[in-house]
Amino acid sequence: MEALALGKQTFGDNSAEVAVVHNNLGVLYRSKEKYQDAMRSLEESLRIFEQLGKPYLRHVIATREAIGITHRLAGRNAEAEKEIRKAIEMAQHNFGENSIEMYSPTFTLARYLAYDGNIARGDELFMQAYRIAYLRKGSKASELEEIRDARTCIVVPQDHDNVGGLLFEDKLEDLRKTLGGEDAAPARTVSRGVVNGKAISLIKPSYPANMGNLGKIGAVVVRVLIETDGTVLEARATCGHPDFAKNSVKAALKSKFSPTLLDGQAVRVNGILVYNFAR
Repeated sequence: MEALALGKQTFGDNSAEVAVVHNNLGVLYRSKEKYQDAMRSLEESLRIFEQLGKPYLRHVIATREAIGITHRLAGRNAEAEKEIRKAIEMAQHNFGENSIEMYSPTFTLARYLAYDGNIARGDELFMQAYRIAYLRKGSKASELEEIRDARTCIVVPQDHDNVGGLLFEDKLEDLRKTLGGEDAAPARTVSRGVVNGKAISLIKPSYPANMGNLGKIGAVVVRVLIETDGTVLEARATCGHPDFAKNSVKAALKSKFSPTLLDGQAVRVNGILVYNFAR
């Protein structure tokens, strides 16, 4: 609050500097689950940024997204979607559908829709966020894996056979080809979704010794790249407790699968292993 008082005294009540302080206060209140205080601060920030006009459109978009996130954390899901969609519409109207300003609110809303079981609607936005990241930052953008991982961790528990995941990966592959193709998966690599049931030898991860008898339970999702001979070439945990994840990756790398044939030839496989821990 001292920073707010100093900002008002130095720059004026309706200055950009004061709007930023209001925004920061809102995020701080939100982290402490003081959602009413957070909304008051964020709405005051929004009011000032809107008043300052076009030079601060990016701040308006970001603040609307922040308000939407606050609604969501407070359990007001409909209000959250409405506010984030406003941010998306404003970004699209002012900066274009493939602008970087579109990325964050689009990705945020995609996750919320998927969490709520609206997987098809969420996938449309996941695809849009993927397209933006690819166009703006190229095939090596860290956001590309962030999007795939987020979708996997949200959707796999709802879609245990990952049928929708296979379709989603196919759509990503088509999108990459459309956008240039240099990042398209090699022809000899295929996606197979959840592959637990396709293992010849599926090693079970051990329960972490350092967790003692805490009795914690949880699931870990591991992305694997399976070589043509059925060995696991790469494994990476995308979600789950860090200690569970570490042991899951070790187990995945020791697992063995039947070779996968495509047109009579062995191919590499991108897949997902799901490990459930209980004690």
